[in-house]
Amino acid sequence: MDQQPATPAPQHIPHDGRFGAGPTRVRAEQLASLTSAPLGTSHRAEPVRNIVGDIRSRLQTILPCAPNSSIAIGNGGASLIWDALTFIGIEQRSAHAVSGVFGNKFAAISAAAPHLDTPAIARSQYGHFTDLSAADLASADTLCYTHNETSTGTYLPTEAMARADDHQLLVVDGTSIAGASCDDLSAIDVYYFSPQKAFGADGGLWIAILSDKARARFQRLRTERWIPPMFDLEAAAVASEKDQTYNTPAVATLALLQSQLRWIEAAGGLPWAASHCHELSQAVY
Repeated sequence: MDQQPATPAPQHIPHDGRFGAGPTRVRAEQLASLTSAPLGTSHRAEPVRNIVGDIRSRLQTILPCAPNSSIAIGNGGASLIWDALTFIGIEQRSAHAVSGVFGNKFAAISAAAPHLDTPAIARSQYGHFTDLSAADLASADTLCYTHNETSTGTYLPTEAMARADDHQLLVVDGTSIAGASCDDLSAIDVYYFSPQKAFGADGGLWIAILSDKARARFQRLRTERWIPPMFDLEAAAVASEKDQTYNTPAVATLALLQSQLRWIEAAGGLPWAASHCHELSQAVY
């Protein structure tokens, strides 16, 4: 490993444990955009493909990911990624830093997969952080973190996460913070989220930012294992490159997400969105 996890600052721990990172309000302007959306249109038709292409392009511009990363979109919500990664992401053993319910769900799925070794799981008290030990980091081929734990609101900066070596993937659940943080994502191999939080859309869709290293592993493992088609993240990435999803999406969700991305860009991009979300969270506190 070329970098050990840093110790997170106390201000990153929620001071009120009753606050959770739940879905956000859908703006009236987003709902109004549905009146002109191509609802009921085939997802392989040009009007829907144009929306998918616009979403992928705007995400690549707005989010601080590596320039050569792939933006993949699919159905099932971010929780589907946990199942998919046990087939096409984790080679033999994963390590999980668990600080809440959602991080624990991924760890439990990895532990239940009969074709994988028992994962390394480091747990903290809810609302606090945990670091993976040096031994766990060294023994795992996939390092799994939660950027913002949905069940507690605990935020772990990407700079505090371990850096994967050439033979490891760094996998991060960004569901409750994607679009609300300017943290650098360029060192993350799989950064996945759903659009019902800061992006103010609806659930049932997953989005993943994939590194070349992640896709290389996907391409290799799909030749070595049977991968259920819905869990084939490489097939989803290939379909996304054609501005399509593997199977039929909810066009309304895509339209809501597109509207929100346009709004964020017009208002000042990610720095504005992060500041706006921080102000709203402070109002809740």
